[in-house]
Amino acid sequence: DQQSYFKFTPGQYINFAITIDGKEERRSYSICSGPQEKLSVAVKQVENGKVSTWFNTIAAAGESIFVSVPEGNFVRPKEAKNIVAIAVGSGITPIMSMAKAAESSDVKINLFYGSRTMNQVIFKDELSKLTNTKTSHFLSAEAAADCTNSRINKESFTEVIKSDLEILKSDGFFICGPEEMIVDIVEV
Repeated sequence: DQQSYFKFTPGQYINFAITIDGKEERRSYSICSGPQEKLSVAVKQVENGKVSTWFNTIAAAGESIFVSVPEGNFVRPKEAKNIVAIAVGSGITPIMSMAKAAESSDVKINLFYGSRTMNQVIFKDELSKLTNTKTSHFLSAEAAADCTNSRINKESFTEVIKSDLEILKSDGFFICGPEEMIVDIVEV
């Protein structure tokens, strides 16, 4: 039964094994779908990326690939109802799954999401429709109305906390993105 095999908890990922030019390539991608949607992942095109290029330009319906069962512990504890999520770039993917799940619950998410420009915001339309997720955008390469013109880093997130100390009372913190950002936020 495919539905039980691919049952997932928002925040988990699945592994893919794909044969490209006669060589098996393995990659993990976070699930971005909500619990009431078909399981899906977002594959961001990476420059010179073998697997991302295959997914984005070569893959076709009917291809046979290996897909693991969902796994991973980047999941919200049941008792956590007031969440802070900090994501940069494609780090939004597991957070998006959590945010979609929050829509049919009493969970509230305060999302801080970093991108280079507004045009590069992944899931921009979907994020704007979420009612249980408040999104604050950080843009590193352009200024835009209602956005912070900065990377999410030690300095900018310290300012966020100083402006709203209630953030520190949250039940859970989920951080996903480049290692440098994660280290900065954990330190803050």
